[in-house]
Amino acid sequence: MSDHSSVPGGPAPWVGFCNPQAAGLTDSTVQWAQDAGLPVPGFQGTAEAARAVRPGVHAGWLFPLADRALLRIISDYSLWLATLEVDPPASLHQAQSGEITISEQASLAHAQETVDPPPTPYTTAYNDIRIRAQGRVPASDFPTWHLRLLTARNGFPATSDPVFDEPVEPEAEGRLLPELNAVPLFPFVEVADDCFIPSDLTHDPDLLRLHQLAARLCAAVDVEFSKGWRSLDTDRFQQAGADLIAKYEKEWPSAGRYVEGLKALMHGQACWNRDKTGASMTSPSRSSAAIADASPQGEEFARALHRSSPSGARALADFLSIYGVVEKLLADDLAEFATPAQRERVLRMLDYTVHGGKMSRAILVTEATRLLTDPKDPDLAPILSGGLLLGWCIEILEAYLQVIDDVLDHSRTRRGKPCWYLREEVGRINAICDGMILRSLVFRLLRRTLGGSPEYLDLVELFQLASYVTELGQAEDTDGMRTRDPAKADMGYFLGVARNKGAYYTFRLPVEAALVVTGWSHRNEVDVVTLRHLFLILSEYYQSQNDMLDFRDDLRSAGKEGTDIQEGKSTWLLATARQHASSRQWQKIAENYGRDPEEAVETVKAVYHDLDMEARFSEYRREVETVVADLTQKISTEAPLVGQICRLAWTMSTRVGSIVT
Repeated sequence: MSDHSSVPGGPAPWVGFCNPQAAGLTDSTVQWAQDAGLPVPGFQGTAEAARAVRPGVHAGWLFPLADRALLRIISDYSLWLATLEVDPPASLHQAQSGEITISEQASLAHAQETVDPPPTPYTTAYNDIRIRAQGRVPASDFPTWHLRLLTARNGFPATSDPVFDEPVEPEAEGRLLPELNAVPLFPFVEVADDCFIPSDLTHDPDLLRLHQLAARLCAAVDVEFSKGWRSLDTDRFQQAGADLIAKYEKEWPSAGRYVEGLKALMHGQACWNRDKTGASMTSPSRSSAAIADASPQGEEFARALHRSSPSGARALADFLSIYGVVEKLLADDLAEFATPAQRERVLRMLDYTVHGGKMSRAILVTEATRLLTDPKDPDLAPILSGGLLLGWCIEILEAYLQVIDDVLDHSRTRRGKPCWYLREEVGRINAICDGMILRSLVFRLLRRTLGGSPEYLDLVELFQLASYVTELGQAEDTDGMRTRDPAKADMGYFLGVARNKGAYYTFRLPVEAALVVTGWSHRNEVDVVTLRHLFLILSEYYQSQNDMLDFRDDLRSAGKEGTDIQEGKSTWLLATARQHASSRQWQKIAENYGRDPEEAVETVKAVYHDLDMEARFSEYRREVETVVADLTQKISTEAPLVGQICRLAWTMSTRVGSIVT
């Protein structure tokens, strides 16, 4: 059950978001229409022109949280409606060849089920839609719901208001929606949000007024929904919705969901209109505010990222803008299984643990998805939205790993605030349970957003592998801490831990998830061996960079205290010292490493300074830069776009300048 009103700001979280499960839906709908015998070629004589209408993507914009089965019904119904609007010569040809006229089609669509209409493609296709829709509507509600569906097909006046006789705004004149309209789909809001209108309220004048205002707003192609509901009609709609909710508080408890569902649908129609023109979905002012509010580091990181990748900075803004969608999807899922109190607690925990970092992994998958998608792809919007959702899946996976890691490491702060387990109402045991819940939320979000897509199982496998290998790396790292054994300080041991802890979920998961969700990996060749070798090199450098930050005490700027020496961690500095320290220097490390007293920590750091670790790290970085450049060039030769993503991954790993959290 959905509740759009629980998302602050109403439809604002839907800025730039199209249901990912709409990808590929238009082709399925066109095939369905052809199988039913509908005159799909009537659109300029080709099925390709029918695909250009993109009813699947239209459904994805209007119903961003619906499952694929419902989207399929809506998409099929939209194309069925479009076939009733074929040009007059085609209609005349159908009549002459024994087909029915448009007026006869309309009468058949309104016919009662007891009538036995001629078996035309129109009636056959419509009956298929009706039967599938009937399976989504309670039996007691279906007769009146079906009547509302038929009524909505005729539309609500968008240029007049006969109930209140109010004039239409001049700027709305002459800007009626082309091709696909949201108005005939109003009844599907009831299905999507489980808010069926009671039969005795169907003809209520206040409800009619709400529908008329919604129709007028849908007719205004360039209404800026993302900047607030400020125009005269939007103010009227808001007031009409509030009046309706208050009026039927007892008779129709779900009226609030219906009003918010209509609002989201209207916003989706505005996004659809922009989508068709190629305009940006994101308000620049909103993006800047979202970045600034994301974390103390967010705005600074965005500026640094913008200098090297302006599109990457936009990716961060788009990513942050859909958190309301993610929260809403998971809240709905929790409502099915958790108590109300537990649901609220999990959502608070999610909000506390996923925010505040630089979100580099999310930016990587989001930007990689954009780079791998043809701007002219008719499914561009749902594919890009799929990349945004994958970014949040990765961020939630990271939150799980960090919550557990903080407990194991006895960390005090994370992202500038107390670790989750240190909160008074949490504690270590509850934090471990919460970490497991976070991990499960990843797969629930995948299921709810991409469960109907052909890429779903491949994505699940990617996330499972990333989680599994990272957990193995964490276990090995923890074992080294437990034994506090400097003998585990050799470079091979460090590299093994670093690769498992970082290569999979920091680099491989974001890039390969983008390859999968865009379908790129199925259409193109890529040197997977070289690509994965590059991920290992990046993960080694990534971890060594973080180790240097701990040594410099720079972690405080990232909201985390450095405790590698006290905890006996396997680090790049320890492994390098093992290679270059004298016997006397190594003895000092062995006697003090893994101990808490400040003098022990300072003794180890003094040895690191004597070994000139800063110079050694600079030399190591130059070596890594050469290797990364060579591997990237090799990948670029066969797959230039993937090479561009590899360069972005390297840029991000070096631009971070602190722990990538």
